[in-house]
Amino acid sequence: MIEIRFGQTYLHRRNSENQARWSTLSGNGIGHPFHAKPLDDETYRYEIGNEECRLALHIRLQTQHDGEWRSVPLPYWSRPSVSSGERSAQTRELRNSFEEHRERGKTESKPRPPMPPSPQLLGDASGTGEAFFFEGPSEATLEDCFQAVGTYEVGQDGVFFTFLRALPGNVNRFAIERNDINGFQGRLYFVRGGCRLQVTASGSRKYNSEWAPLMIDNPI
Repeated sequence: MIEIRFGQTYLHRRNSENQARWSTLSGNGIGHPFHAKPLDDETYRYEIGNEECRLALHIRLQTQHDGEWRSVPLPYWSRPSVSSGERSAQTRELRNSFEEHRERGKTESKPRPPMPPSPQLLGDASGTGEAFFFEGPSEATLEDCFQAVGTYEVGQDGVFFTFLRALPGNVNRFAIERNDINGFQGRLYFVRGGCRLQVTASGSRKYNSEWAPLMIDNPI
């Protein structure tokens, strides 16, 4: 399942008996449940495959300013450019702030509001969920960042997205555009107004211990 809410993207993958045969990013090992990591300060890389074949998706959120599309940065904590020392310092500051807030809450002793029940995607508790968060778009473009619910399927022939029409409210009210980079990298845009999600897909297969890119059928 794929869900897009105001620029934030969520993937939910059902676990199956074949899960142990699937690998993820280098170093994580066969069957590791998580497949995504930041590629740079504006891009997530989502990779799935096995010892012979891999499929990689690069995901970006973009907003339009003065007719030009600009990529929205990842949250500060997720950016590879942030040094470990800087990240540790910010973590300590947040921890101290949290402790101070908690101590003030104890003295005030206000009753806690009831917590809402935890959401469950498609009623399937045996799946693996991953999220791709970006810094919140400005208020001017927030209304353009659409809501979408669909499915995605990964197989030997590539990746397939499916979105149903005629859903209630403003769900799935967006356009899909395709503009491939070359014969090895396909690119889709899910776009509405001044907000769009960019998905770049590429595949590779191992030949004689070397990974070689796979050609796209009918590139556009």
